[in-house]
Amino acid sequence: MIQKLGGKALRHYAIGMKSGVHSAAKFGGKASKTLMEVAPVAGLALGPEVGAPLEAAGLIGKVSSNLIEKATR
Repeated sequence: MIQKLGGKALRHYAIGMKSGVHSAAKFGGKASKTLMEVAPVAGLALGPEVGAPLEAAGLIGKVSSNLIEKATR
């Protein structure tokens, strides 16, 4: 009986975690898109040593967010 209650509680917790991770991945995808749009402007204003890492981070964030979002559907 105790195992059954524990398993049930764990199952509900896992469903909530999946929804939370999915929402965070969707937000990360949108933030990555914004970061990639800002990167060229930052590169012109502050130099390529700032713009290139921002664009790389945006690309990596976009790919990883898409993978996580698809996995949590």
